[in-house]
Amino acid sequence: MGHKTNMCLQRCKKWMLVIGVIFVIVGIQWNSSSENTAAALETPAPQGTNIKSLGATGNGTTDDTTALRKASEMLSGKIYFPTGTYVLNEDLVFRKELTLVFGQNANIKVASGKTLKLDGGLQGGLYTLFTGDGSVVATGTIKKVYPEWFGALGNAIQDDRPFIQEAVNFATTLKKGAAVHFTQNRNYVLGTMTVPQQTIISMPGHVSLEGRGTLKVRNNMGKYNTVFEFTKPIDHIYVRELTVDANAQNNPITEKPSDTNNAMRVFTLYTGKGAQFQGVTVRNSLSIQSVMANVVDDLVVQDCQFLNMGVGAPFFFDTSTIYAVGNNAIITRNYFEAGGAGSNTAIEVHGFGKVVSYNVTKKFRTGIIYASTANRDYKNENNLITNNRIEDAVFGMSLWATRGDVKQLTITNNSIIVNARGGGFLSTNAESAGIQFHHPSGDAWINIAITDNFIDFKHPGGNYMTLAPHAAGIDLSLQGSGTKVEGLLIKGNIIRNAYTNGITWNIEGVQNNVVVEENTIVNPGALYSGKEGYSSGIALYENPLFSNCFVRNNVVVEDRTTSKMYTGLLLRSLGVADRAHQQLSWINNTIVSEMTPLSGEKTVAIGNTPIIVQTPF
Repeated sequence: MGHKTNMCLQRCKKWMLVIGVIFVIVGIQWNSSSENTAAALETPAPQGTNIKSLGATGNGTTDDTTALRKASEMLSGKIYFPTGTYVLNEDLVFRKELTLVFGQNANIKVASGKTLKLDGGLQGGLYTLFTGDGSVVATGTIKKVYPEWFGALGNAIQDDRPFIQEAVNFATTLKKGAAVHFTQNRNYVLGTMTVPQQTIISMPGHVSLEGRGTLKVRNNMGKYNTVFEFTKPIDHIYVRELTVDANAQNNPITEKPSDTNNAMRVFTLYTGKGAQFQGVTVRNSLSIQSVMANVVDDLVVQDCQFLNMGVGAPFFFDTSTIYAVGNNAIITRNYFEAGGAGSNTAIEVHGFGKVVSYNVTKKFRTGIIYASTANRDYKNENNLITNNRIEDAVFGMSLWATRGDVKQLTITNNSIIVNARGGGFLSTNAESAGIQFHHPSGDAWINIAITDNFIDFKHPGGNYMTLAPHAAGIDLSLQGSGTKVEGLLIKGNIIRNAYTNGITWNIEGVQNNVVVEENTIVNPGALYSGKEGYSSGIALYENPLFSNCFVRNNVVVEDRTTSKMYTGLLLRSLGVADRAHQQLSWINNTIVSEMTPLSGEKTVAIGNTPIIVQTPF
């Protein structure tokens, strides 16, 4: 069994090395890009050929098509447009060797039904470059597109949504890699929808978003499903530094949102590969998900803030601030702060190769959920949850295997503060846990390591007490006849003031190579009001079949003035059929208490002969 334990520890070390390398790589990318997204756009100086020298008037009424056509026939160079409106009444193409340079408030007015095509470069300031009812497209190497070029003001008054959509449409025609840029200290109002009751801004799969501007949903917007909906498969895009204010305080809800009805998502991504969210802020949101990456591979969410989430919710509904399904994701160094009871889950991940690390969550009902997925393209393997701080959560972490087996999941070095009234809606006396295995499970857990976590329970105030047996530090309760556990290590965790047991072990299926060792459990049963023994340090309840299982080298401490602990170590056996007397070993566990526990015994074996084979007490 020592060999199995070492394998688990080696896997943890391997993951820590991998995540360290990833941080270095992503950090370099982030630092190099931040200057670009913050840079102000300046009005270009006169240069190249002045369009008026070719006969243009720029008075907004005279047809300037002839002069524009002459400019388009130049072989190369820059064409400068001084202040004015230049009327184009024909389809026109500027070749790739030409760059259009727009002076202050210079623009081209494209007639209805006509198309201006730019195959070359474009320069202009933060003012309108294109007007009229015609179309403007581009195939050139323009890297940044500004909503101001199409009429946006960013003045917190005008509805800028139509002009942002025009900027996105223009960027869509460019080569892969273009980004729509929102300028720092500007406030863009989102006052209408591209698709009524569905989408505010419709995105392709290859256009990015950047800049330190703020986008705010207007008051009384009405129902919508998403702010930015990427309607095509993702193809290596990024979202950097912008702020989205969902303005939930002025958009109250009267019915529960759902996936298809008023979901209020901020970013919705369907399928594809390569999406990076860096330095983004989302605030004042009642969204089902703020970032939904559904079947998206290679996702990064880094250094983002999610503030005042769930504010003003009058009832419970299912939410996950980040929802990620796919292969390979890094969710790291993000900050999640709940502002109301509508904040259910901060991070929910499914699939293969997820690294969830160094995040901080405050007052969410659940800090982190890992769940299996039934999609055969996404194996539920090789996932790491490490160095997160979860504060005032009803459930620190919840682990689900209801749609497939979970393999090689490591949870290590996390800090969890449990508060039964910390976040979301929760009925009186409901369960509340540090790390919870979701109970109804018919699938397998294989090579799971839960190591070196700190779990502390806060008194929620008032007269709170619980009868829920699963309100434990680590609730290893898998209540499904098909459940199988093959290789589970719970080691080196510190658990204080658990409402019920420090560790609850109740697996209804086959369990092989389960090791609980070197954990420190202090003052279990802090707020348990029942008398069924659910206030023990480590408690095993009615497990049907043990194979090569160990409880060893753990320490259980009670230092209260009045004992609330039922016992230090508890086995409630089904009898000889569970093979506990042969396949479950209790070795070198220590119980430190000046008082007699509630049971009268520091160790209790119910329904079986005592099986604690070596004890120091």
